[in-house]
Amino acid sequence: DRYSAGGLPYGFTSTFDGKGYKRAIHPEQAQTVRWIFEQYVAGHSSRAIAAELNKMGIPSPRGGKWAVSAIYPDAKHVGMLGNPLYNGRQTWNKSKWVKDPATGRRLRTLRPESEWIITEHPELKIIDDELWQAARSRALTTRAKTAKQRASLKSNASGGRNPKYLLSGI
Repeated sequence: DRYSAGGLPYGFTSTFDGKGYKRAIHPEQAQTVRWIFEQYVAGHSSRAIAAELNKMGIPSPRGGKWAVSAIYPDAKHVGMLGNPLYNGRQTWNKSKWVKDPATGRRLRTLRPESEWIITEHPELKIIDDELWQAARSRALTTRAKTAKQRASLKSNASGGRNPKYLLSGI
């Protein structure tokens, strides 16, 4: 079923059916979600999209200004472009909280993908399969390119680009 046990992503609302709260599509926010995915697939950066949303006066999920982190998916798929619920897939059991014995703080850790429980909910699909795949593909390509750039910077001891001439920097 589509009962909600967690947070409510932007583009969705919660309705009570007598037994519990269910997610439903929020029509106005869903338009913004589609626009964000379309802009990203068209080649706009998450930073440019956030700036444009702020310029248009569209409130962020928390009611303030849009941040890049709300849009671009990080390694844990946090961020609008990485949330499979926009494509009608709800993921359960994705993370767990583990207490660090040294500090006593709880840390969120990602479970292996084999332990995830994924359920299909076509009634919650805001982004069609084609647009979803195009956005995922671009995000993965961008992440790989960024990782490659970081690796090349780390390989250079000075942290900058390689010297132009053999004896440069001596």
